[in-house]
Amino acid sequence: MAYLVTGADGFLGRAVVRRLLADGLAVVATDISEPADLPDLDPRHRSPLSRVAYDVCLGTAPPELLGPFEAIVHAAAQTLPDGDPGDASRLREVNVDGAANVVALARFTATPKLVHVSSSGVYRRSLAGPLREPAADGGDTLYGATKLAAELVVIEACEQAGIALAILRPCSLYGPGEAPRPSRPVVSPVWHLARAAAAGRSVQLTRTASRREWLAVEGAAAAVAMALQAPSDGPARVLNVGTGILTDLGTLASLAGVRIDDDNEDVEAIDGGDDWAGFLDTAEIGRCLGWSPEQTLGAGLAAYVDALVMDGEPYASRR
Repeated sequence: MAYLVTGADGFLGRAVVRRLLADGLAVVATDISEPADLPDLDPRHRSPLSRVAYDVCLGTAPPELLGPFEAIVHAAAQTLPDGDPGDASRLREVNVDGAANVVALARFTATPKLVHVSSSGVYRRSLAGPLREPAADGGDTLYGATKLAAELVVIEACEQAGIALAILRPCSLYGPGEAPRPSRPVVSPVWHLARAAAAGRSVQLTRTASRREWLAVEGAAAAVAMALQAPSDGPARVLNVGTGILTDLGTLASLAGVRIDDDNEDVEAIDGGDDWAGFLDTAEIGRCLGWSPEQTLGAGLAAYVDALVMDGEPYASRR
């Protein structure tokens, strides 16, 4: 049987599809529009891949998704820029109602397991030290509130349906496949830094001291794959997926090899965003899945920049 991935044309969704195919698993990739273009899938991986348009906001699924499936990875979501009041109804429709619809699909198709992708946004940025489950209150944003609400919905619905459930809360992600999308309109500072480094462009930095916890998207995809294969007994697992390390924007720029030119107003300005005081406690995911980050931030950024160079950015002008 195949594994169904929602949000498969998104940043993490694409990485999950790549990982499952690399593991030799059949995948049904879905998104609001059929994910017809997945150019970063490794052609050496010949596992079956099918693409189906599926809007999780709709109460009905197309005939191609009437299963059964080995498991479902629900990675579809709607995000907003920091500080954007946004459209609360759209966030609820995608993040909360969409999650409920995916559980209903799992129940209808007799799919025994669901891995639900949540977010570190369920925690508040101002909380210092390790962030653990009791501190999850919806965070500082409408997005965080809807992601926490979605967790509560899927926990209750999966318990009633007898569906095994794992909830993963990734920290900020970076790496191949990130791009501006309607569901994720603002890209990360790392996206801007990596492209500047690959092209040899100088930049300015604002809110240089702002910190975040960064994880390569491949590491988060590995956590999803491990959660899919983990034993399905017991109550729902809620697992943080992070590094436990906060890194400020200035350090990120240094690790990426970006030249800083604060005296030139014509260069791109990269904003560090809001500062995070806390970091994810990952003890539980290590205990339950044996997961840990596969590479350091420095190694991950170097690999990301080099991949952009290989895609055509002028390496000679990088340093």
